[in-house]
Amino acid sequence: MTKSCHFLIAIGFLFSTGNLWAAEAESDPTTVSAEHRRFFEEQVRPLLAQRCYKCHGPEKQKGDLRLDSRGAMLQGGESGPAIMPGQPDASLLLEAVKYESFEMPPDGQLKENDIAALEQWIRLGAPWPGDQGVVAKVEKGPRITDEDRQFWSFQPVVDYRPPAVEDARFSRQPIDRFVFARLSQAGLQPAPRADRATLIRRAYFDLWGLPPSPEEVAAFVDDPSPDAYAKLVDRLLASPRYGERWGRYWLDLVRYAESDGYKLDSFRPDAWRYRDYVVNAFNADMPYDQFVREQLAGDELAPENPDALTATGFLRHTIYEYNQRDVRTQWDFMVNELTDVTADVFLGIGLSCARCHDHKFDPLLQEDYFRLRAFFTPIMQPDDQPLPLADRAEWEAWKTARAAWESETAAIRAELAAIEEPYKERAGAVQFNKFPLDVQPILRAQPEDRDPLGQQLTLLAMRQVIAAQEKLSFPEKLNAKDRPRWEALTQQLAEFEKQKPAERPLAFCVSDVGPESPPTRIPGQRNAEPIAPGFLTILDPNPAVIEPPAGLASTGRRTALANWITRPDNPLATRVVVNRVWQHHFGQGLTATASDFGRLGEAPSHPQLLDWLTMRFLENGWRWKPLHRLIMLSETYQQQAVVEQPQAMLADPQNRLLWRANIRRLDAEQVRDAMLAVSGELQEKTGGPSVDDGAPRRGIYVKSMRNTRNPLFDVFDGPDGFSSVAQRNTTTTPTQSLLMMNGDWTLKRARKFAQRVAAVGDDPADQVDAAFRLAYGHPPSTSQAIASVDFLASRAQAPSAGPFPTGEIAGRPGQSAHFDLKPARLTAADTSAMPFSDFTLEAVVVLDSVDADAQVRTIASQWNGSPEEPGWSLGVSGQTSDQKSRNLLLEVVGMNDNGDRQHQTLASNLRLTLHTPYYVAVVFRVANADSAGAEFFLRDLSDPQAPLQTARVKHSLIGGYRSDAAFAIGGRDQAQGHGWHGEIDQVRLSRAALSPAGLMAEASDGLSEATGAVAPETPSKTIGWWRFEKDQPLANSAGDRMPLATNAPAPLLPEEQALLDFCHVLLNSNEFLYVD
Repeated sequence: MTKSCHFLIAIGFLFSTGNLWAAEAESDPTTVSAEHRRFFEEQVRPLLAQRCYKCHGPEKQKGDLRLDSRGAMLQGGESGPAIMPGQPDASLLLEAVKYESFEMPPDGQLKENDIAALEQWIRLGAPWPGDQGVVAKVEKGPRITDEDRQFWSFQPVVDYRPPAVEDARFSRQPIDRFVFARLSQAGLQPAPRADRATLIRRAYFDLWGLPPSPEEVAAFVDDPSPDAYAKLVDRLLASPRYGERWGRYWLDLVRYAESDGYKLDSFRPDAWRYRDYVVNAFNADMPYDQFVREQLAGDELAPENPDALTATGFLRHTIYEYNQRDVRTQWDFMVNELTDVTADVFLGIGLSCARCHDHKFDPLLQEDYFRLRAFFTPIMQPDDQPLPLADRAEWEAWKTARAAWESETAAIRAELAAIEEPYKERAGAVQFNKFPLDVQPILRAQPEDRDPLGQQLTLLAMRQVIAAQEKLSFPEKLNAKDRPRWEALTQQLAEFEKQKPAERPLAFCVSDVGPESPPTRIPGQRNAEPIAPGFLTILDPNPAVIEPPAGLASTGRRTALANWITRPDNPLATRVVVNRVWQHHFGQGLTATASDFGRLGEAPSHPQLLDWLTMRFLENGWRWKPLHRLIMLSETYQQQAVVEQPQAMLADPQNRLLWRANIRRLDAEQVRDAMLAVSGELQEKTGGPSVDDGAPRRGIYVKSMRNTRNPLFDVFDGPDGFSSVAQRNTTTTPTQSLLMMNGDWTLKRARKFAQRVAAVGDDPADQVDAAFRLAYGHPPSTSQAIASVDFLASRAQAPSAGPFPTGEIAGRPGQSAHFDLKPARLTAADTSAMPFSDFTLEAVVVLDSVDADAQVRTIASQWNGSPEEPGWSLGVSGQTSDQKSRNLLLEVVGMNDNGDRQHQTLASNLRLTLHTPYYVAVVFRVANADSAGAEFFLRDLSDPQAPLQTARVKHSLIGGYRSDAAFAIGGRDQAQGHGWHGEIDQVRLSRAALSPAGLMAEASDGLSEATGAVAPETPSKTIGWWRFEKDQPLANSAGDRMPLATNAPAPLLPEEQALLDFCHVLLNSNEFLYVD
């Protein structure tokens, strides 16, 4: 890309949201996008097959209606067309399933999510892959035909000879010869080679996911050796940064996450070990066949190897609902998910479409689905298996020491368990009764009486039972008889603590339920013989040969599956992984649909090249790094991305023929990591437990929660961990721009970036040069340098900022204090004059948002937020608050007449409208026989005729609310969250319950002028009056006491602010966010 094209800092603030994309109905229902195709095949077709085809399919058509093709639905039956594409509200099918007219299916209404799927499908235009709009006809024939067997992805991999080409650049390397031959057939020419500065940035982001430093760029650009680029690639591949980058691609595929999902989304504290296993495997260049075998069957292949056990964490990333009592259905779903993901990841086929019926387009039978599922039917997910030590002698020593401790403490622990058991049994019995009736006998049975499926269901159910039992607090729950003996035994056990070896971390792994597996059957075929483990019929119709591992209580099924997947002659598994590597180097695979090598996917653009690369991959021992090197040293990879070739653009706009390199936006982790690298904050520590969002480590080490997602990862299309992701979406949205421009995390990186740049000296030209080299990897052009220096000069002329952010309230003179949810708040540490009895608080406010949950937007407070600590806080309720949203309320923690401390929330039910100026006040009176409680006042200042609204709320607090916390405006002292969002002005605090006549709202000009007027009764009672005016913004106009202080960062000098703005712009520019 030319540098003038890259440089998007039009120095008058160059932020662009780019194009916005909206979901549209399919214009051609037979040409379906990959996303809509998957939606149809996974959510719509199976639903129709299960619930509709019996009465409206090929064998029976009640009401002359068929629902097994789009054409049949459009033709309809006796009542007319079943669907109106794009118009769900006008579709009879949707009326019927909602039971609004017909009630279909008649045996029970569909679930809400199923109805929603049908509604969304119709809204999309009812896309139906391959349906040409004609009514489906039933033609009996072979389920797998000769044509199926000839499909390209099921054919053996062929070692093609690279074609001979006549081109000096593209004739030296086999990859280039395949590419050049295709280009020549289309009459196209490849792009020139990219310059070295562009090439090193591309290589760094490809292999490390990070930008090169200015020193690394300079060293490479100035290296005269002909193998400089080859040495660069080798150096990048040898670094631990490589595994951190390429391991993330694998984690996308396996839907890695560190939480359960669903509502609770509980954290999985040991999941990170699988992530580290993946990173280490890539760094060690572990052969792919070993990588696959360990993940599918490491517990059977090497049960004493901690790495092999950790590898089976691949089979632990299932979604889990913590309070799902129907454990039978949940377990069935979890095993189905393992089957689906295994087929997606290793075989690149949409086998999930064959769960309910034979695949409609690919030669994948329903039996194939359950043959594959049978490999996972005996699986268990233990929660208490210790992770072995890598050193065999150390591991044996640990087990010996553990056994000795257990032997010496057996009697003590047995007696302790006997005391605790009745209490645990009672807690467990409550839980047992919540499970379905058909499951309860299984849970109450003795372990030896449970069949394999019963053992699996018990393990899943006991997670809930044990969680309830662990909430029991010993010894508090013990009665007077049991407690003394329990405490004595606990003390005795503690005396053996020195002999007890340190607890081993728990393995995030799987095992088999035993040598015998539960049967695998196709749902609805109860009397049929169980399905034996097997592979895809089109590749191998015979049952799998299973050899149980010697000395292990395991079936050996997953080992057989792993061995079949990693056979060199497996045409799917070998092509799929090679195509994935190519995809991540070029932005799209030789086969663009990386996890769909069937008819619904795309055929490869260069099929012979894909096979040739696959053969080289196998020859090199299934290793990743030789394949990377082969691809990256090709001229095809080293082409320019921005070239003027109108003919090529017209002939091949998607660049499937590879006539240039592709421009690619950084993905979510790269955006985050690049900002940390440029700002100089990135820590290069590898491995270990995951960190919170704010830690300056690489994105792969940030906690990956399914529901509570990192905001930057979320808006930049990071995976959600719910499904396998072969290729991330690349969207362009306003939310991205807003986060990059206004997000606190981004602004902090810009500040650190500016500080790093400022360290080069005070010369703006030197600062601009350093900033460009750090952010873009090259110096600025002459025009860029001039424009940038001019920008710094013009911004440096701006007036200095005040001690805290300020704003204005429409229709009011002067300035207000502005709050934007950040931790900054205004506080007064001297609280000696704060009230301890009746008080009045008044303010003028504008509220810009309410919290999405139940947090309060705080106007002012003297409280740290703890319900156990005294204090008070005036604010506005959040969306999910029990007091409903936008409710003006006062929280008080004080003493009642019994002497007990209580937290009471006094809700006025006076509600604020967003973006509207209001006068607000609360008059708090301590409780007594004559007390009116708390009185609230609210007036809309945007309407001169608006009345002063009032509300009274009783309470039972007689005092005791006086706190040691600082008085705070816009938040709570030392508390996270609960900050104000918007403007606050004219805050007045009085040590008395003012009458309405004494309020600012009733004073002659108290709310119209900046000076204000104080009613006669109030001067001696006013503790503080904070008006935030320019000359003394933090002063208390009621006296010298309680001046405000701010915990906001010290304001920058104009030239410092100018450099910060400039660095912030660079981080938002296309040249920073894209790689060419």
